[in-house]
Amino acid sequence: MMNRALLFLVTSSLTTISSLIAMDPHVLSLVRKEKETLALQLFGSALDRMDYANKLYFCVDQLNWAVQERYETFATSVINTLKKLPGETTKTEYIKKAFFMAAITGNVYCIQLLLHAQPAVIDESEDKTGRSALMYTAMHGQEQAAGVLLDNHAQTELMCKDGRSALTYAIEYDKMEVTKRLLERGAKPNGRGPDPRKATLIKWTASLDQRQPHLNLLLAAGADPNVKQDYTPLMTAASKNNAGYISLLLQYGADPDLHTTYSLCTALMIAAQEGHYNAAQALVVGAPDPIITKVVSAIRKPRDGSNYLQCLPAELCREFMQYLRMTVDTTLKNNLGQSALELAQIKSNNRGLDAKKKEEYAKIITLLQDKDAEKPAKVVETATS
Repeated sequence: MMNRALLFLVTSSLTTISSLIAMDPHVLSLVRKEKETLALQLFGSALDRMDYANKLYFCVDQLNWAVQERYETFATSVINTLKKLPGETTKTEYIKKAFFMAAITGNVYCIQLLLHAQPAVIDESEDKTGRSALMYTAMHGQEQAAGVLLDNHAQTELMCKDGRSALTYAIEYDKMEVTKRLLERGAKPNGRGPDPRKATLIKWTASLDQRQPHLNLLLAAGADPNVKQDYTPLMTAASKNNAGYISLLLQYGADPDLHTTYSLCTALMIAAQEGHYNAAQALVVGAPDPIITKVVSAIRKPRDGSNYLQCLPAELCREFMQYLRMTVDTTLKNNLGQSALELAQIKSNNRGLDAKKKEEYAKIITLLQDKDAEKPAKVVETATS
């Protein structure tokens, strides 16, 4: 049936086809998917037979199709025609919709074309959601399209109606290249997140699963690892039993001894109370072992008359001192006077625990009992003796 219709259209005169399109604009869809050149001819001829309302509807329909199918020449012709029609407000709305479609599909050419036709569309938002074109490129991972929008000064800090920015969408939808591009182009790593209970972007990111590369990008861009709204990012990672996040946050200077405002619980107490062994172990181990290896290697050959710290290069000394500050204090107590070890012991006696959870608590108790809070100092003393 489709082939017969195409045969009829191809063998008919432009006048006959244009008359059919004027009565039913969707007739053009039979041709445009086959021949863009023929579609262009039919488009112009059909327009001459339409009144204003039909012309406007027809142009919008063809523009959306051209953007979606990436027919650049056809899109150019439609936009030029649309610009000549009267009714600025209506045209603006339709161009905006086509612009969002171009952002979603990553159609760089049409983005540039539509921006030239209507520059103000760059930061306009969709009525229902409040999303901008930059947000759509972030959601759909259209890195090149995002770059074009940023080159045209798209605002990175705009928020949609549910409180999300382009950077938030890139993190939420796991579009790492867009996250990187946005941060490089000025998106704020210490901006707010979409959840009022997790006020900052880094704290919200720490609550998501499988977003460590994004968390790393935020920290490298200057996000504060110790920002606090009752919970810090480190506490949030501990509550999720995410050892990878914890190690990363510690490397960037997260303080493991900060506590919650009211219960005075540290990240270690949260991990111990919840029975999260992986998180507790990451907090107890602290900074990566290579730091200790480098320090021990440097201080085994002390200079005459110098102490071990004087033997260290300045940069390595600063790195080691940061390691000492990051070492968790297991002796801290909450507002009820309970340490992390005591919390784990209390929870381990809960009769409702299954075998797996009991094993987790037992491992945490052993870990904390064996923990020597002065271990870094002893490593240095051993190395210098």
